Amino acid sequence: MDSAVGVVLLEALRSTDTPPETLEAEDFTQSLPRRLGLSGVIERQIERYTRLEEEGEGLEPSAAEDLFRLISRREDSGDVFRRAGRDLARRELRSRGIGSKALSWTGPTVLTRWLALRAAARLARRVSPVASVRTDRNPPSLVVEGCLPARACEGPDGCEVLAQGLETFLEAYSGSEAPVVHPMCESASESACVFRVASASEDRDGRGAEDGPGAPES
Repeated sequence: MDSAVGVVLLEALRSTDTPPETLEAEDFTQSLPRRLGLSGVIERQIERYTRLEEEGEGLEPSAAEDLFRLISRREDSGDVFRRAGRDLARRELRSRGIGSKALSWTGPTVLTRWLALRAAARLARRVSPVASVRTDRNPPSLVVEGCLPARACEGPDGCEVLAQGLETFLEAYSGSEAPVVHPMCESASESACVFRVASASEDRDGRGAEDGPGAPES
């Protein structure tokens, strides 16, 4: 796995555990041990992964899976993974000179969805380097076979990294929010993880349309 993904996951963990303000009555000798993201261990790992990123080295599959598994055991794991997915997408956009809402065009179109799916596919390959990744045209979807987050976690929470990443790309390229549904997940013994752009008639849970991958792009 790309070591930058590890850095962003740990930074998301740290941000989630950082209190919005210091409360005078709070006894940090009691609360800090519960805030894993603020521990010295996490800070040292961020520094280590940052060095690996600078050196162009990736994380071993076992280390990447352990990191996803560690976060997935938290009650707020979905929040951490969503934050990480959003931050990874924003990093990618900045690296290409694109602001998170820079391309405020006329809303979702075939072109903007294609651009967002291409960007999400690149992110999926960074998260799951050995996975088979493709984009589908109808319905617009990202399909990942061998999804590392799904394999590492006992449920779909880890896949929020890719779902939120795709949502962030869609918003950046179209200028409007476009929910993403995750109707198939390898953590539920499905053949692949599918991330589909929700239609106007369905919600984030995918109600209102048939699930499943569409026809591959030519």
